[in-house]
Amino acid sequence: MVRSRGERIFEVFNYLILTLLAIVTLAPFLHVAAKSLSHEAAVMAGEVGLCVETRGRDLVDESPDTLEGLLDALVDRYLRIDCACFTPNVEGLDHIVEMARDLKADEVVHYGLSFCQPYAIEAFKVGKALDAAQIPMLAIETDYSMEDVEQLKTRVEAFLEMLH
Repeated sequence: MVRSRGERIFEVFNYLILTLLAIVTLAPFLHVAAKSLSHEAAVMAGEVGLCVETRGRDLVDESPDTLEGLLDALVDRYLRIDCACFTPNVEGLDHIVEMARDLKADEVVHYGLSFCQPYAIEAFKVGKALDAAQIPMLAIETDYSMEDVEQLKTRVEAFLEMLH
């Protein structure tokens, strides 16, 4: 299928935005997770960062024929992300429980950035939703620094030991 210039621009713009957001949001978490879950018995399977990665589960509608229509579709999709800043985020809570069940997760580690108040507030709601689904949750709040890696490692290991 031959794409128009507008469609190609739209595709590149969408890709660049998602890549930038993924790098900014995930780099610290992935480093902390790798350092914290280095225990031989620890296995981590799942998705992180509802604001970024899980956008792939509900893709942008590419059917509009005009650049304006494509931009409208992009805006519509970005306004329907499972991010805590979009409240109420009932769909996001349901998605977390659904992901945990689909991945057969024994537990969930909820990671929030210290300076992101919506994440801190939503952690309580996520905990209640997971508790109702009988899935234990550990809430971790940290910043982009690596100063608390050992503390996070201790918390995650204690959480896993408590459950297993």
